[in-house]
Amino acid sequence: MGNLWPEAMTGSLITNYTNGYNHSGWGEIVGPFIKAYKAGASDQSAIVPTNGAKVQGAFWYRSILKDAPCASDPLGKPAGWESAEDAVNVAVLLSADAGTATINVYSGGTKIGSRVGTTGLNAWSISGLKTGAVKVEVVSGGTTLVSETGTTLVKDDADLANFNFLVVPLTVGGATTTTTGTGTGSSVAASSAAPSTFSTIATAKAASTSTTASTPGS
Repeated sequence: MGNLWPEAMTGSLITNYTNGYNHSGWGEIVGPFIKAYKAGASDQSAIVPTNGAKVQGAFWYRSILKDAPCASDPLGKPAGWESAEDAVNVAVLLSADAGTATINVYSGGTKIGSRVGTTGLNAWSISGLKTGAVKVEVVSGGTTLVSETGTTLVKDDADLANFNFLVVPLTVGGATTTTTGTGTGSSVAASSAAPSTFSTIATAKAASTSTTASTPGS
């Protein structure tokens, strides 16, 4: 999510795999997580939207299928590519007043996953990534709270074997930027792999407390 400084990349092929891959969409998850952590939360139900809306979150995917040959890539496919999964990773935060919200995930025009959400964090990885567009929508009571489609289509071959993630924020009002990896979509004003729970909040908090307590002079 941080900056890539060009002076450190001079003469490197790395920029071919990073330019245009905006990961700032993960901030839609990180901000609420930090707020919940600082409040002493120990359960994923406490990680709720901080944007004043009923829903907040992000989804991420790769722009190529793992078996894409990418024969012209000068660096070849990354080591361990065989272990990659063709999947869409989703993290959706729902407020207590979101109602019975359903999270639908589409790839290549096909619904590959659907889940009735609960208050707080709803995160999972959905296998079945296909060529074409990736879309995630959240619907409650017949109303679409948010719907975003990644601006980059998934392909079965490309010049580069780029396994970098495309991150699409789920934002109320719809994204307006066309930066690669962000989304374009709509919502109503009323409103590798994703973790299944955030029970690590309690563990991290306990570890932090223990470290602070044992530090001389603290």
